[in-house]
Amino acid sequence: MGYDAYGIDILEYWGRDFEKFWEERPRPRGEHLSKLYVVDGVDYRLPFPDGYFDLALSAEVFEHVFNYTDVFREIARVLKPGAISINIFPGGHQWKEGHIHVPLPRLCHYKAWLVIWALLGVRSPRQRGLGWRGTVAANVEMMKIAHYPSMSALRRFAAQGGVRIEFASARRLLLKTTGRFPQLTKRWPRFMKYVLATAASAFYLDRYMLIHGK
Repeated sequence: MGYDAYGIDILEYWGRDFEKFWEERPRPRGEHLSKLYVVDGVDYRLPFPDGYFDLALSAEVFEHVFNYTDVFREIARVLKPGAISINIFPGGHQWKEGHIHVPLPRLCHYKAWLVIWALLGVRSPRQRGLGWRGTVAANVEMMKIAHYPSMSALRRFAAQGGVRIEFASARRLLLKTTGRFPQLTKRWPRFMKYVLATAASAFYLDRYMLIHGK
């Protein structure tokens, strides 16, 4: 499409780490693989100069971040002045944790909560055939790398990195022209649309977070 695009991760999912994680998917191939980079998750630095990118994107990534302040700082560093990074990821108030399919993500860090739902038969697609003990063990391991910080905590991490962020989930919903929300609120006053969009963005929708370049 004419874009000069690059990819970053902390594991080489497209290469040496592929079999450990994506055995059910075809291995990525092609010359574009030369634009994929692995970075150190601890000594985190993106391999690009300051002010390099017009746009940075991530989807379903920020719930797996450990060093939020460093990540905010690095993303802002490689953006051109005035450029933005768009980051979409689940919030902690969603009905179901997307990796293990157990309700209420923030409660999924408590083993007793995981035991209850394993005994009730809740399984993710990868856990079919597992007993409740095996399911709990798998869920405990997954939740070690799944975090759901509040918006206030994310703002605090960004401030520590000297970065400006904003949450635009409600605005994104108000701008939609297709789907259930615009159909449901077609004849509503704008104020009522805003109230519903704000409530949905706080308690149901994915986070839609913008990071601004320095």
